[in-house]
Amino acid sequence: MNEKVKQIQIKSSLRYLMVMGLYGVVPLITIPIFTRILTKEDYGILALSEIYAVLVIGFVFMGLNIIYDCDFFKYRSDDRRSAQLFYSIAMFVTCNFFILAGITYFCKKSLSHFLFRSAFYGDVIFFYFCATFCDRLGEFYLNYFKNSEDAKSFSRYSIILIACNFVLSIYYVVVLHLGFMGIVYAKLLSALGLCLMLTAKFLSIMPLSFDRAILMESLKIGFPTVTTSFFRVAGTKIDKYMLSLLSSLGGVGVYSIGQKLSFLSFSFMTALENVFRPQMYKKMHASKENGGEGVGEYIIPFAYVSILIVLLIALFAEEVVSIMTPPSFHEAIDIVAILCMYCGFLFFGKLASSQFIFAKKTHIS
Repeated sequence: MNEKVKQIQIKSSLRYLMVMGLYGVVPLITIPIFTRILTKEDYGILALSEIYAVLVIGFVFMGLNIIYDCDFFKYRSDDRRSAQLFYSIAMFVTCNFFILAGITYFCKKSLSHFLFRSAFYGDVIFFYFCATFCDRLGEFYLNYFKNSEDAKSFSRYSIILIACNFVLSIYYVVVLHLGFMGIVYAKLLSALGLCLMLTAKFLSIMPLSFDRAILMESLKIGFPTVTTSFFRVAGTKIDKYMLSLLSSLGGVGVYSIGQKLSFLSFSFMTALENVFRPQMYKKMHASKENGGEGVGEYIIPFAYVSILIVLLIALFAEEVVSIMTPPSFHEAIDIVAILCMYCGFLFFGKLASSQFIFAKKTHIS
């Protein structure tokens, strides 16, 4: 790797780390404020609503957002095919969303009974689902910049999203006193605004185009990942539902806060992933079956740095939780320490999933 490429990667890494740093700092600012306004039960309601949203979003995207990262490099030399890949996926998942959003809206009372044993929280489930879709679609758009190694555009639009979400959530929760719904509305409006902004931008730089063959090829690889995604989400989210059955919404809220703090380490790893994943796919496509050794050497420094951050957050879990939250949330200390270890293992899962996608063997997952 020549010196110029190294400098570009270092600069890109700093941009991605700055964005993920903001993703980490904003919760550090809002959690001390919101935990003194919202109750443990409020956080429990948000956590359970998130379970439904994240599970169903997997069926909305059908793994296509993950497949896009790999296929981007397959078509990057052909502008027409690249546009067809992008728009075909975007249109397909948007149609899926409207279908499942309609089902969610008409079944929201039943879903509320299932999650909360009360029909009162149907609107929370519906709006959280819509907010999560807009957020994931925005990530899909941003992945174009990441794969194009345009860290400047990626960071610019990410910062706009973070800033809008922060300002709106403070306004809705602190000023208008909308409670936990203020967080949901802020997430929805900021993500929707970003999606509309990026849709206008992409329509100006890429002609709108659709190709059924490209979409079907991507679906063949992406569809098997839906099952994997379902069980992965179930493994990380369903514990909150179990807590709501065995304990209380307050217990779910404490667990949710612990999870948010511990997953700061995962956000840091994701920032590094934005740097190494495009390079990893480029090396895979360039070297084919002979690129394993080169990819391994390239990844090792990222693994060391990721694990170091995980260990530091776990080590200072008690201090972080005690400073940031009132005593009613201090039960989250042990949760933060344990889940940080879990996040450390997730780094290796990121590598395995990329290998399966490249080899077109996602069914193995």
